[in-house]
Amino acid sequence: MSVDVPEAHQVTVLSQGGTATRAEVTTSLTPGELVGDRYRVVELLGAGAQGEVWRAEDVEIEGHVVALKILAYRATSPEGREQAMRELRMLAAVNHPSVVQFKGHGWLGGRLWFAMPWYEGRDLESAMPLDRAEARRVFETLAGGLAAVHAQGLRHQDIKPSNIFLAKISGLEQTMPVLLDFGVAAKENEELVAGSPDYFAPELAAGWPTTAHLGPEADVFSLALALRNVLEPSTAPTVGAFDKESLTQRATKPIAPPASSDLAFLAPSFRRWLAIEPAKRPTARELVDELVVLTAPEDRSRERRRLMRRVGPWALAVLILGAVGGWYAWKSVVDARKQAAADAALRDEATQRAEEASSSAAESAARAAASGARAEDALRRLDDAETQIGAAEGNATAMRQARDALRAALRDARTELAASQTALAETQAQVTTLNGQLSDAQHTLATTRSELDGARSSLSTASAERDQARASLATTTTERDQAIADRDQARAAQAASDTATASARSDLDAERAGRAADRDAASAAQADLQQRVGALQARVSELQAHAAPTDPTPAPSDPSPTP
Repeated sequence: MSVDVPEAHQVTVLSQGGTATRAEVTTSLTPGELVGDRYRVVELLGAGAQGEVWRAEDVEIEGHVVALKILAYRATSPEGREQAMRELRMLAAVNHPSVVQFKGHGWLGGRLWFAMPWYEGRDLESAMPLDRAEARRVFETLAGGLAAVHAQGLRHQDIKPSNIFLAKISGLEQTMPVLLDFGVAAKENEELVAGSPDYFAPELAAGWPTTAHLGPEADVFSLALALRNVLEPSTAPTVGAFDKESLTQRATKPIAPPASSDLAFLAPSFRRWLAIEPAKRPTARELVDELVVLTAPEDRSRERRRLMRRVGPWALAVLILGAVGGWYAWKSVVDARKQAAADAALRDEATQRAEEASSSAAESAARAAASGARAEDALRRLDDAETQIGAAEGNATAMRQARDALRAALRDARTELAASQTALAETQAQVTTLNGQLSDAQHTLATTRSELDGARSSLSTASAERDQARASLATTTTERDQAIADRDQARAAQAASDTATASARSDLDAERAGRAADRDAASAAQADLQQRVGALQARVSELQAHAAPTDPTPAPSDPSPTP
């Protein structure tokens, strides 16, 4: 893939901080050097103010070749690294087959590098000029890719034929146009202006070289101008970046459409696409549908041929039937006129004969009796002549009716022809509707492809999340095994504790049994003591009874008996 950036096509970038410094570009890599431990540098493809582009081989995957871009400046601060990542973030935001993607990135000596797909083919500038059919195919695809860029709130800002690559894709007969170089792309509300002067939009030329707010309409202008120059390179307009007169002309005067006769019918479309006022230009999405005008003559011719294949035989049959019917009608009228003339002659002859017969009858009145048979014969002939005259008049009436029927058939044929023409117009309207539906279907196909790419990205993210979940599951399994081991250890400690508890309970039960025995012994001793005390008290009472005097007055007794 040739992505050379010659000096004539380098861009000047302006921002709020002023003109960016242009350092001398020196080759920082050498063939055979390994970048990112994966890509081996093979050859330099091009170098410019922004960096270098090399062809490199993937050492991990045999036969895999990439285009390796390394930026010219070193990022020595977090802000510098963030600025260097701009282009990658722009590329990552857009998912469209006609917008170049990157495969990996890294840092080498403070300089950002990233790998892009390697395409076989050539850029659009080296393929100029293109015919209208090929230009429609290429630019419809590019306009769809640009619409995807604008849908993400981005501006490319450097659309030109040298930044459009016609890639040869395996399995496809036609090349795939790819939009390259997002190095100066900007976000929707970002006051960053850039571009190649020859493809400046009028609003950019009007404010150059100061900063200005640009919209996606500037990209549409550059793409339409690239189309105009691809169709007719010999009349391509030029602008000098420091030529105030040419910048003013670009800002105020419309660009002339292609001048060749076979492109003259495109003038109204180019006046709209290259309008000075941005609001008058179509969006990139609308431009996809409007580019059908490039092949309008061929499409109309094909449609006429298709309609003629469908309607032609019927129209020809109607014309033939009309011609045959007209010929038969004309012949019938001529025959009728001839027959009428013959009948008139017969009638005149019969009348003359009748007159002659009458004259003969008058002259032969005297001989009537003798000539009765001849008179009756004359009268019979007269009757026959009158009958023939009536028949001739009937034939003439029938011929007139046939003529009127043929005229009615001719009117019906003309009505059917008008209906056929109306049906043809309706068919053309249906064809226009079908063309619109085809454009919608192509838009739906592009959207579906974009959604499919998004689904693939989601699938990749889901795979990464699945791998992370598997790692988490392995960690959880390890923790679970440790918890089981801790549980088993705790159970062993509990079993030992239960054994000790059982032993302690056994000792406690023995102690309790001893205490119960001691209590029983104490109770028995106490009962024995009480029994002995009772016995002693009975003995004392008995002794007192024997020792009592005869005097009825009882002697005082000691309240405290002696045991």
